[in-house]
Amino acid sequence: MITITNPQASWTKWDEQWCVLLPEDAEAAGGATVTVVSRNGDAKEVKLGEALGSTDYGNVWSIAKPEALENGYYLIDGGIFKVRPTKDGERQYGMRLSVFNGRGKWEYEQGAMRLIREQGVKLTVEEAAAFGHLHGLCAVCGRTLTDPKSVERGIGPVCAGKL
Repeated sequence: MITITNPQASWTKWDEQWCVLLPEDAEAAGGATVTVVSRNGDAKEVKLGEALGSTDYGNVWSIAKPEALENGYYLIDGGIFKVRPTKDGERQYGMRLSVFNGRGKWEYEQGAMRLIREQGVKLTVEEAAAFGHLHGLCAVCGRTLTDPKSVERGIGPVCAGKL
């Protein structure tokens, strides 16, 4: 991994897209992971795409798109997350199943996709059932389990088929 910490390394716009501006002397190649430190000190790791050009301040690189995850349900530290495609189907986003007052609700969570990529494990029927027994909710749809067979299984038959 190449780490760029030079104060000149920064985010920049190139053809209306956010890109990475690296010093001219920085040795980088497409696919390399770099740490870019912004002017206010925030650091973020990104994977470089292709070299786009150069400016008076350095070389401009695109940011590679992360690989798509399989749409579905993931477990992270006992929490349930869902990966879904956007309406246009070109990107994905992550949601967390929140439990409030015995009810489940799927809520968008910023940064969920990064978290799922780093720590997520595909949810199994057994893990969904354990969640259902613990909270009385379906881990897939978030509804309260009321049918006696579903309560016993910890998940409804339709939702179990989605895993």
